[in-house]
Amino acid sequence: MALTTLAEPDVPFRDRTSGLTILSVAALVLVLLFATQSFNFLFAEADPEGLVERASVRANPVYQLFVLVQIALVAGLALIRVLTRPLSAFMLAGGGMVALVLGSVLWSVDPRTTLLHGLILTYLIVAAWLFASVLRPAVFLRVLFWMMAFFIAASFLFLVFAPDLVTSPRHDAGWLSSDQFKGITTTKNRAGMVFASAFMLALLGGGLGIGRFWRLCIGGFALLGVLLSNAATAAVVLVMAIVFALWILYVRVLALELMAFAGFVLLGLVLALPFIDFSSLQIFELIGREGTLTGRDQLWLLARDYFSERPLLGYGYYAFFSGDPFSPAWSFWENFRYFLTDSFHNSAVDMAISLGLAGVLMFCGLCAGAIAIAWNRTIDGPSRCILVILVQIALVDSMTNFSILFHNSLPTFLVLYAFFAAGERYSALPLGAGRQRTAQQATLGAEGAGGRGF
Repeated sequence: MALTTLAEPDVPFRDRTSGLTILSVAALVLVLLFATQSFNFLFAEADPEGLVERASVRANPVYQLFVLVQIALVAGLALIRVLTRPLSAFMLAGGGMVALVLGSVLWSVDPRTTLLHGLILTYLIVAAWLFASVLRPAVFLRVLFWMMAFFIAASFLFLVFAPDLVTSPRHDAGWLSSDQFKGITTTKNRAGMVFASAFMLALLGGGLGIGRFWRLCIGGFALLGVLLSNAATAAVVLVMAIVFALWILYVRVLALELMAFAGFVLLGLVLALPFIDFSSLQIFELIGREGTLTGRDQLWLLARDYFSERPLLGYGYYAFFSGDPFSPAWSFWENFRYFLTDSFHNSAVDMAISLGLAGVLMFCGLCAGAIAIAWNRTIDGPSRCILVILVQIALVDSMTNFSILFHNSLPTFLVLYAFFAAGERYSALPLGAGRQRTAQQATLGAEGAGGRGF
């Protein structure tokens, strides 16, 4: 049976549970666990990278098996998909991204580091394309919601029974406690963004047919997770998600257009933020942070000098922060001896250093293409709005972190999925699928398809 059962109008409803479809959902679950770096603390070991020693899961045989199984599954499904459909413009664009990332091995200051991390990013690109072409956005988002529910449940279970594994002390006072809650992921920032995204999905999940009881439960714990994480970016995202959700649910006028416009504004802010002086402003004190964005302004100032040395193609994907004795990072780290940072904490800046102007253009093209999903009328309105907001969340995170196009992160995967889904032309819902839609979703979808929001 073809791998298109979720997108073909003439496929009976019972065939939605075909073997290939089930395998696709199973692969998506594995990829989401991989992209959120869930449970890595159970497998991480000290791993020397040149003169730097970092915690890594690469040498753990259990984690290696986990990665190999999902790569084999995704590769097999992707091969079937390639053989059963023609090439598209967005697929070719994805190939161009892969070519630039892996091609940077040729001029990288550390080819081994670039190849390793470039292959991981390539895997996420292929996986995102596969799921965009196989699973409708509504199906993808429902799986994402339940995976985030699992993430939240597991995080709070560890908080109760093994708090030392999912928390770390703060150097200053937190919002609800003196610890940072990182859940089952690797850092409190990653956990905060997952909690904030889950909260947004809970607010708008009615349009996906998710029951109110589960949305209230997940939304409540997600809100608590954001507060316990003490992640300022997640708090900003939380407020933004609430404002947009209220507009979508109650105002409704020009909802998709507003979401898209806000997305482009946020993309502009990611590019502009490293050049803005916030030191004299007091707005960040409202969320307990300094105007220097905890030293990020100094990172961005130094990045300009390194960019000027290799402006066109950069130092090779993620090669700048190699622990190699001859890495350019050592002269950079001389300014921050107390902390050997492994990024410039802004996706546009990190791509500029990794791949030069070509990388910045790739970043902008990817984000703009993902936002363009707002105009794909073959996707129901609720799914389009939710995906655009997920792209916005990733952009907010990218302002102060290397988030979008980081080789292994959930924001990278979600933006890539939205990018490829924007180029898909989904046919009508399968026969019988309409019976599963709630009255609310039917109303929202009908209005959203007309481009007038919800």
